[in-house]
Amino acid sequence: MGNRFKDRSKIDRIDPKLFEMLYPNKYLQQRLETAIIDETKLSDDASAELRSIRQKITRSGLKIRETLDKIPEHSEIFAGEHCHNA
Repeated sequence: MGNRFKDRSKIDRIDPKLFEMLYPNKYLQQRLETAIIDETKLSDDASAELRSIRQKITRSGLKIRETLDKIPEHSEIFAGEHCHNA
């Protein structure tokens, strides 16, 4: 996504009275403060969809870990057979 205000001359031409008409949106400010942890991290509370995606990733990671944890039991059997055939 490009920077809309790359050309500073466009900003300088904005009527300052328009900025005076702006008002703080406390709800939006609170939501942003809750959602943004720091410059590189978003909270799970940023959106329901983000929370759902992260939960799916966590569940998938746990399933992968469970599968990998079972491999050493079987890999020792295969490793022993492989060593005898070498």
